[in-house]
Formats: sequence, C-alpha cells, structure tokens
Amino acid sequence: MIVRKTIENDIPALLDIYDAARRYMRAEGNMCQWNDNYPSADTIRADMERGGSYVCLDDKGKIAGTFFFTLGNDPTYNIIYNGSWKNELPYGVIHRIASNGNIKRLLHKVLDFCFTLTDVIRIDTHRDNKTMIGGLTAYGFEYCGIIHIANGDERKAFMKNLTQTQTQTQNLTTDLEQTMLMLADEKKRQILMRFFKTEKGEYGEGDQFLGITNPQTRSVVKLAWKSTSIAEAATLVHSSWHEIRLCGLLILVEHFQKALKQQDEATMAQVFNTYTSLHPFINNWDLVDLSAYKIIGEYEMLHPEVTLMDEWIKPDHTLWQQRISMVATWKHIRHNRYDKVTERASLLLNSRHDLLHKAAGWMLREMYKHSETGKHLHEAFLEEHISRMPSVMFSYAIERMSDSDKAYWRSRRKDISSTTK
Repeated sequence: MIVRKTIENDIPALLDIYDAARRYMRAEGNMCQWNDNYPSADTIRADMERGGSYVCLDDKGKIAGTFFFTLGNDPTYNIIYNGSWKNELPYGVIHRIASNGNIKRLLHKVLDFCFTLTDVIRIDTHRDNKTMIGGLTAYGFEYCGIIHIANGDERKAFMKNLTQTQTQTQNLTTDLEQTMLMLADEKKRQILMRFFKTEKGEYGEGDQFLGITNPQTRSVVKLAWKSTSIAEAATLVHSSWHEIRLCGLLILVEHFQKALKQQDEATMAQVFNTYTSLHPFINNWDLVDLSAYKIIGEYEMLHPEVTLMDEWIKPDHTLWQQRISMVATWKHIRHNRYDKVTERASLLLNSRHDLLHKAAGWMLREMYKHSETGKHLHEAFLEEHISRMPSVMFSYAIERMSDSDKAYWRSRRKDISSTTK
C-alpha cells in the first residue's frame, strides 16, 4: 500500500469510498454513523487545507482508502467521560478512515504509517462500529472513555502509546520503508512489473513493485545501513514490496562485508543464518543476484564444511534456493575454486526452469573468463554435457568465446545431437 496526500482530482474517488463505507456500516448494523452528506467534498477540501488528508493506493495504483491525520490537540478530546486518557503526551489524531475493501488490513497499515509520525495516537468511533473497535483492539489500542463530537453525538475513545523500545525499532524500519515509498514512480512500476514477470503463472507471480531504480535503492542503503541492525534489515526483507526487500538484503550485504574485513566470525555467521532463513522472501532473480555471492559465496569460501548450498541445488528445493546456490559460486570462481561450479551446473541440466539454465550458463562463462584452468574445465564440461545442455545454458556458457570458438562448439553440439537421434 502506498500513502500520499490527497489532491483535488481524488475527491470523486474519495466520495465513492465514503459511499461504500456507509453501505458497509449499514449492512453491519451501524445505522447512525455518517449520514448521507458526511463526509462531503467540502469536508475533504477542509482536510486538505489542514494538510491532513491522505489516500491509500492499492497494488494497481488505484485509490482504495482514505483517512485524515494530524498532530496536535483535538478540541473534542479535551473532555472525556466514564474514563480518562492514559497520559497527556503530545498525540496524533486519525479521523474519517474508510476503505472500498480492496486493501486487506487497511486500518492496521494506516496505523503503521501514522505511528511513523508520532508515538501516541488518539482515535474515536461510533459504539456500533464493531469492525473499527475490533481492529483497534487487535492493534493494541486501549479503550479510554466517552467523548462528544462537535454535533454532540457520543463516540468511544481509544488510545495507544508505543513504548520507547518499540518506537525506536519500529520507527527505524518504518522510516526506511516510508523513504522508499516516497520514491515510488507509477510509470516505472508498470515497466518493472512486466520486466520481472509478475503475471499469473510467471516466475514472479504476485511480486509487487514501487517503481524504484537500483541506484535509488543503493542510495538509501548507503545512508541507512550503519544505523540499521541485522534484525531490522530482516524485517525489511519481509516486506511485500520488492524494492524494500532488496534494500534489506543490501543492508545485510553491507553488514557481512564489514564483518569480513574485520574478521568478525560471529557477525558473519549471524548474517549467513539470517539470510538463509529469509529465502522465501528472496524470490526474484535480481534479489538473488545482488546478494547471494556476497554473503553465501563468501561464507562458503571461509567455511568449506558448510554444505547447505549442496542441498539447495537439488531439484526438491525451490527455484530461488537453487539459483542462490548456483550464483554463490561466483565467489568460488574469484578464489580459483571451480569444482562447485561444474557440480552444481550439472545438477541443473534437467531443470525445467529457464532462470536456472541462465544462472548455470552465466557461472560457466565466468569460469571460462577467469583463468586458463577455468577455461579448460569449461571446455571439459561442454565436451561431457553438450548434448544435454539446455539451449539457454549453452548460449550463456559460450557467450564470451571468440567467434571461431563459438562456431566450433555450435557445430560440435549439432554433430553430437544428430548422431544421438
């Protein structure tokens, strides 16, 4: 979900959302909250003038929700009956939150956003608004008492105050997320959704993008990684947004590389274990390719007794686990270790995944480029497996050869294929 300030052109969509919210309230037995004229277009414009009107965009960039948020004293909260506020700390207030139902858990996501701006939030709702009361209670709000709004109607009042520790941790990761969300670009988002194959049945099905370039993400990482813990980086990797997951992974890379320079075994092990535990969220090829070799590959070089990647390359593991294992061998190549390259590439010969063929061919190509020994092993691999190599793997593997060498191996592949038919 993306949150941004409301603009004039949004008003018709917001009125439709308020209509949908009223219908939902009535269906749920809340017959009195929000009459047919409230909130009106004038209400929205007044909220905009105060700088507190926001819209919530779904994963297609469509407006699916709205709310008003402001910091400072709300006159209707000055007097409270049958209870009391938990403290008199400065607070923020949320009003007129509504959704058309297209964003799941919208209330909690709005609260997450607002808690990046304040440690204390007060909010009220009608006694018959069971959905809102349930959502606030589930989030940890406490019932404080009864207040009266401007027209004299009663409302149940709730409040939540984050503890200092929770605030520091949540605000740090959420501030990073909000920084990334502010960089969102709808046109780029659409391009990236197509480029990374996010449609149903494609390898990136369901992945969500903000439309942020890698240089932009790296700029955020450069500014933030030193003040972001490994645990906080892991929280970012759990994000539904692709670029925020990448941000978290690149922060883990920075922590590992620093620990590598300082020979800090404990931190390297922590990052390695954290990274491998996050594999369900490292679920597109760029997330793998920009992080795996710098963490997994390096760790394997330091600890050859660690054989997890020899398990991950096997066909009973996910596409992304297998790609992590294969791409990690780039660091093996840098250290003149080629055995894992050929072993793992051979296990991908029968894979049905084009992305694994590309990864294996890429690493074979890197081995060929790296040294004379790598070149000889590359040619030996071709000689042994050329008839079984998928076309993409073969093309990637010979890409950096001279034209004459490419012609030789294409001819050799054709001859062997014709004799085995």
